[in-house]
Amino acid sequence: MNLFLYVEATSWLHRADPRTKIFAMLCVFFLALGLKGASSVFVLGCVVMAAGLSAGFVSSLRRIGGLLLMILLATTFLWGLTTGSTYLWGPFTLDGLQQGMTMGIKLTIMITTGLIWLSTTKIEEMTAGMEKLGIPYPVAFAFSTAIRLVPWIVTSCLMVGEAQQSRGLDLHKGNVIQRIRHYVPLLIPALVAVVRNANFFAMALESRGFGSRNERVSFLQIGFGRNDVALIGALILSAAACLHFNEGTPQGLLWNGFYLLTFFVGFILVLRVVVNLESGRILWLNTRMVVLTALSAAIYAAVVIPFKGIVFVPGVTEFRPGMALPPVLGVLFGPAAAWGSGFGCVISDFFGSLGPGSFFGFAGNFVMAWLPYRLWWKTGLVRANDPEPLRLNTTAKVINFFVVSLAGAVACALIIGWGLELLGLVPFKVLAVLIAINNSAPIVLLSLPVMLVLYPRITRWGLLWTEIVGSEGVRLSTQKSSAGVLITLLGIVGGFVGGLYVAIGFGGDPLITAGAGILLIVLGGFL
Repeated sequence: MNLFLYVEATSWLHRADPRTKIFAMLCVFFLALGLKGASSVFVLGCVVMAAGLSAGFVSSLRRIGGLLLMILLATTFLWGLTTGSTYLWGPFTLDGLQQGMTMGIKLTIMITTGLIWLSTTKIEEMTAGMEKLGIPYPVAFAFSTAIRLVPWIVTSCLMVGEAQQSRGLDLHKGNVIQRIRHYVPLLIPALVAVVRNANFFAMALESRGFGSRNERVSFLQIGFGRNDVALIGALILSAAACLHFNEGTPQGLLWNGFYLLTFFVGFILVLRVVVNLESGRILWLNTRMVVLTALSAAIYAAVVIPFKGIVFVPGVTEFRPGMALPPVLGVLFGPAAAWGSGFGCVISDFFGSLGPGSFFGFAGNFVMAWLPYRLWWKTGLVRANDPEPLRLNTTAKVINFFVVSLAGAVACALIIGWGLELLGLVPFKVLAVLIAINNSAPIVLLSLPVMLVLYPRITRWGLLWTEIVGSEGVRLSTQKSSAGVLITLLGIVGGFVGGLYVAIGFGGDPLITAGAGILLIVLGGFL
């Protein structure tokens, strides 16, 4: 756990029930997004900082203080450069800078709140809290297992990197494209070392009764107590103080609360429905697929975390060569990789960008690994009777791989850009383009060699998802019609291009255009 931010202590926040802390975190997000005016936001920031300091947050604050300052400055200048109408100096606008400063403070408050939760909650408590909130056990298990695996995988990557550099590999030599390609000798050995143990992991779980239909009894028992009453009381008083200084209308706060509550409750309901669907049972009742979900999440997070310092939009996105992995893992591991990529994105956000935007990060990265296996057989480039349909041994299948992978990259950018615009944190026209480029470059430069090296090994170890779930599982998990493919691709291209066209200033709301594209992607997935 040393890799993460948990601080061993016995403060009142440490002793609070994990469900209460999750509820408190959502309340702070709700207030931060809805409050208007500098006074109310300042009061909320003071309350959050006081709560963190009372729980021993000082050491974690030292680690991320520079990042928080960078977030504040970058957000201020980003909004000042891209929004507003009253020009102050050069391309910067006065109203844009004011809006950016406010958004930067709000984003800093939300990220600090997420870090306080991480500093005061153990992994075991997170898992128990998620189960008590209604998240199915296999999902909570995969998520918590991925967190435990990340330090081991990061250590493996560092060891491989040191070994390669001792043999003359210079990661900092050359232009940007050459530097990205330098990571191929690092990614492949680390991935092979991790994935080869998946079968042993699955057998160990099954020998301990994992997957049994009998009711489980948890070793860790959680419950509400005096610390939870104190936390709820502090929340009520803090909310009252913030509302006293709020310059906005109550309707704005209510809408933000409605958005957050809808996302949170809807996410849990979707999880419960998906796990019980016939296609969901193929994943969540199969021990090897659950293990592959955890491994996919851990691999993704472990590859992304070392690059957290190379920031594009502070608190939102950074340079990610690991974006080459979701399409590769999606083709090899199917549904396990989709869920794993979503979880991996959230876990990587533990290092400086955990907030309400992480929900859209989960959705975007899920789709980035979901589309490749979902569309693989419906593009017309893979023969139905191909004995090895996932092996890239023909030009048509290589083209197919890049088509579905880049479609997933743009869909991910569309979803995250729309979500952060909806929350009012980062403009769609800036974030969507940055993420699309950040996703696509590693796919073009890294994904093909990684795929070519991993496929024969995954096949030899019996971990190819099509072999694990069988023909019926493949039928239930892939696209059902060509019409669905066309609607999905129309949603991706139309939502992304249309959203940018509107956002640049040609009239209309990018939320509507991009949101319509996302709805088409969802609709196409059911056809």
